[in-house]
Amino acid sequence: MISIRYIISCCAVLFLLISISSAQDFAKGANSFDTPIGKLDFVNGYPTDATSKHLYDRMDFQRAVQVYLWAIPYVSFQSFHEEFQRHGAGEVNSLPIYENRLLPSTGVYTGNGTTIYSLNTFMLKPGEPVVLEVPAGGVLGMINNAWQQPLEDIGLPGPDRGKGGSYLILPPAFDGNVPDGYHIVQSDSYKIYWLIRGFTGDKGDEFAVNKLKEIRIYRLSEKANPPAMNAINMSPRGAQFGYPSTEGYFEMLARGLQSEYPSRRRQEYVGHSGRVGV
Repeated sequence: MISIRYIISCCAVLFLLISISSAQDFAKGANSFDTPIGKLDFVNGYPTDATSKHLYDRMDFQRAVQVYLWAIPYVSFQSFHEEFQRHGAGEVNSLPIYENRLLPSTGVYTGNGTTIYSLNTFMLKPGEPVVLEVPAGGVLGMINNAWQQPLEDIGLPGPDRGKGGSYLILPPAFDGNVPDGYHIVQSDSYKIYWLIRGFTGDKGDEFAVNKLKEIRIYRLSEKANPPAMNAINMSPRGAQFGYPSTEGYFEMLARGLQSEYPSRRRQEYVGHSGRVGV
């Protein structure tokens, strides 16, 4: 694969050719230039149709590489979301737990086989917060937005300090009433990723698994009668959380962005994504 450094170098050379030496060469009647990105032909100082197409193709390629690098955190979590959904999770009340720890059949980045994990993704709805209830003691975790940016810690390092508590996750641009009694988490994306580790200590894996099964997640509007949690043992399922490295990468990015909050801070690269067909 052509590196970003190579592309930048090519563009720099092209700009120099056009802005400095090209003026002199044009004055001498030169109509063709050999550059690191290929031969460029001009007629009366204007690029030929073939040269114009070639330069636009190179610009598209550069944009595609930039979008690819920019979107890695998002596509990575999108791959989690789609894989969880494939295994019957990926909803607010889903509770995937690696009860038998991570096995070699699971494809996941930075995971280890010494931890009892519970993790999942779900989609916030406009104007509708989600409650995440954490049990006291023996857990540690985090809540992230769709871009792998931390929103809040859970458990010992979080505001509940390991004593348990309820976190209220607000969707982007939420302007409704915020009830008392919650640790408030403001998200700037609709997609949420959470991960909580269960500690075994000297009490064994079963203790950690049962502790994680005390987690409750539901939409605030369902507080009076929340749906039952759907606990899923993910250990034997061989889930694969890696994202594609072919054109499927951009297709996965497109699927995610179609249902994502249009944040202003990311408009520029979302625009670049559109230019390359996402």
